[in-house]
Amino acid sequence: MKKKLILKIKFLSFITFIVIVAFLSYYFELHKMINRDQIVAFIDSLGAFGPLIFIILYSVISITIFPASLLSISSGIIWGEYLGSFYTIIAASISSALCFFIARWMGRDFIKKKIEGKRLDKLDNYLEKNGFLYVFIFRIVPIFPWGLVNYASGVSSVKFKDFFFATFLGIIPFSFTYNLIGSTIGNPFNPKKIIILFIIVSIVAAVTIRVRKKLPLHKK
Repeated sequence: MKKKLILKIKFLSFITFIVIVAFLSYYFELHKMINRDQIVAFIDSLGAFGPLIFIILYSVISITIFPASLLSISSGIIWGEYLGSFYTIIAASISSALCFFIARWMGRDFIKKKIEGKRLDKLDNYLEKNGFLYVFIFRIVPIFPWGLVNYASGVSSVKFKDFFFATFLGIIPFSFTYNLIGSTIGNPFNPKKIIILFIIVSIVAAVTIRVRKKLPLHKK
C-alpha cells in the first residue's frame, strides 16, 4: 500500500512539474522574451565560456518543453555550421538525457503498474526491444515536439542507451541544418550551402523510408 502511494505521489509530481513548466513558458510568453540577437550577443561576449553557457541554456530551455531551435540557429551564427553543430548536438543530447531521467524516475513505475496485462503492455514490450528505431525515426523526422519525445521515452520501456544513441545520431541532420541556416545570416548568398541543404533533406528522406520499414508495428 505504501509503495503504491509513493508511485502515485511521484507520478503526480511529474505531471505537476510538466504542467508548471509549460504554464510558465506560455504565461510569461518566453518565446517573445527570447531574442536571437540578444542570445548571440550574450554568448559571444562570454568568450571561452560561451559553449558551456550555451549548453546550460539549451538544457534549461529543453526541460521547459520550449523549442530550442532558436539556440541552434544562434550557435550557427556564432561558431559557424560545423563547430556550431558540434556544440548543438552535445547540448541536445545532454538536455534529452536530463528529461529522460526526470520522466523515468518520476513516472515510469506508475505507468508500468497501470498497463501491466493490458493492451498497452504489448506496445511497451515492443518499445523495450525496438526503442532505438522508434526514437530514431522521431528524431530524424521531428513529427512530435522535442520535449514530448524526451518525456514519453522516459515513462516508456525504451532503454536509456537506445534512447541516447538514437537521439545523438538522429539529431545530426537537423542540428547541422539549423546551424547552416544560422551561418548564412548576415553573410553573402552561398549556393554551395543550398546544395548541402538539399543533400541533407534527400538523405533524411531516404533513411526515413528505410527505417520505417523496419518498425515492427508496421509489419504485417
